[in-house]
Amino acid sequence: MLLVSERVLVAREVPFPYDHFLLEASGPVEGKVVIDAGSNAVHGIDAAAVSRYFNAPVVIAADVAGYPLRKKIFRLMDNLRAGDTLLLPLEWDFYSSGEVLSENFVTRVANEQRQLAHYVAELPFLEKMRFVLLEYPVKHVFEAVWANRTADPGNRSELDRLRRYETRFGRNDNSSYGGALRDGPEKMDFIAAWAGSCDRYLFIRKDELRMAVSEGFLEGLALLERLRDRGVAIYFTWPAVVDSEKSTCYSNPRITGGLPAYARQIRSAVEASGFQMLGDYRDSHLPADCFLNTYYHVRWSCSHRRTEALLGALSAGQVGPLDRPAGLTDLQSSFRRYLEAKRRALSP
Repeated sequence: MLLVSERVLVAREVPFPYDHFLLEASGPVEGKVVIDAGSNAVHGIDAAAVSRYFNAPVVIAADVAGYPLRKKIFRLMDNLRAGDTLLLPLEWDFYSSGEVLSENFVTRVANEQRQLAHYVAELPFLEKMRFVLLEYPVKHVFEAVWANRTADPGNRSELDRLRRYETRFGRNDNSSYGGALRDGPEKMDFIAAWAGSCDRYLFIRKDELRMAVSEGFLEGLALLERLRDRGVAIYFTWPAVVDSEKSTCYSNPRITGGLPAYARQIRSAVEASGFQMLGDYRDSHLPADCFLNTYYHVRWSCSHRRTEALLGALSAGQVGPLDRPAGLTDLQSSFRRYLEAKRRALSP
């Protein structure tokens, strides 16, 4: 276990993904708004507009829908404070899937670049044990233990990454706060194209229709209760989905017949745990002119439509604005302090 911890569960000094560095850098700021989910939350949400609505700094910490919810929540626990607000526009998979580690997750945890090591390196001890002994494939453990990782003399790659992050944050645009600016046109993503239709992409896995709340999601709700008890306000809302020219979302009779009941089941589970489910899933359904490259990715030029739907759900649910002392300058100052501390730690 010690050897595994030394070789597998060791994060980079500077996290590989910008979204996690931004989340860590914003940690000391009390009264911020954090948005987390898969990539539907990266594409199409205007962080500045959400910040104006809440009168608070906004961080989009979302990454990939295939990453496990339980690990996401522990990552949030390390970086959210009393007085913060967490918005979760989770993709449909999060509600129906168990805590199964996807291949793209497990291969990135302990590969040479340690792209996702931050997801497990800071887990509580018992969670680390659970990960190594029960979840992580043995072959990946051995690969990590015996890997001949390339040395990084003078921490050049880490310092280069810091410079890229500093430049990105300094642009003060949507990407600075974790969002995207991509507007296409782009070729359809391979997995979305292979699925053949939007509804298949959203709800069918290995020819199995997944429209039932899983035990894994219910366990996630229990974990989130612990975060709420620390003073974090948590709200769920629906993901953005977008039609393509070849396929319309929520149109397959096999899906549409059961989707309203499935949405009610999700809402009931969320509310039974004392959380609020905001809006209607149909409000975040966008037309084909907003399609970027998957049925979850909205073009930046359509971000106002997606963001207006989100803000409308917040307003209808009487969520925000916040009366907090934190402002955008607090987030900017915290980011720069964190970056400089990392730079000092890495400098020869």
